Amino acid sequence: DRLPEFTPGQPDKPTIGFFAGCSITYAYPEIGEAMVAILQRMGFSVYLPRSQKCCGIPALSSGNGKLVDTLAESNVNAFKGKEVQHIITACGSCNGGIGEYYKSMKMDIDDFTGKVIDFSVFLKQEGLFEELAQMEKWPERTRVTYHDPCHLKTQGITREPRELLQLLPNVDFVEMENASSCCGLGGTFSVYHYEKSKAIGKKKMSGLSESGASQIATACPGCIMQLQDTINHSGQKVQAVHILDLLATALK
Repeated sequence: DRLPEFTPGQPDKPTIGFFAGCSITYAYPEIGEAMVAILQRMGFSVYLPRSQKCCGIPALSSGNGKLVDTLAESNVNAFKGKEVQHIITACGSCNGGIGEYYKSMKMDIDDFTGKVIDFSVFLKQEGLFEELAQMEKWPERTRVTYHDPCHLKTQGITREPRELLQLLPNVDFVEMENASSCCGLGGTFSVYHYEKSKAIGKKKMSGLSESGASQIATACPGCIMQLQDTINHSGQKVQAVHILDLLATALK
């Protein structure tokens, strides 16, 4: 509701579809606003169809395959409203849902799934990393580490998010132990098995503490929610953030 369904960009630039997903739409809308603002800054038109639904990962993790089929059909139809070059995601789980999982479904939707791309991969592909490399480093930077969302890690998307953090002028990036271990969310797993999910996430806390970071960045809003809960239980004064929050600050 904070953004129009279509935001025009430069006439010589293509239109980019944005799959917002549930966590960004309902819990972290500022992440979605940052994504659209960055795409606009780069000159792209942005299509944010109102009729898009949940990616289906929560239904999938609950064993409701029939609902995933319904959601997939709705999402494919939602993005037929305009010709888009890519369908960008800012959520690792959504990327794994509408990209990786939809590819395995017995539906003729290759044109849709072939356009799905993670925001960090897209921004590198479109040259923003080169612009960031030319920026002067801020004298006072925030010490930030990174958590790999499982749905990106299993697709091999691990290098681009780190490169982006390393290039940010406002960030002092440091690697942490167990960066690639699961946060414990697992779709609806953390709802029905909360104590087990906390135990999974707790395994990351010693590495986070040793990193000395004041913020832990990731590329999945669900992971942000789970990480912050685990951090709060551990008593650490660390903030879980999205990479786009840090990028938006750097570009202001």
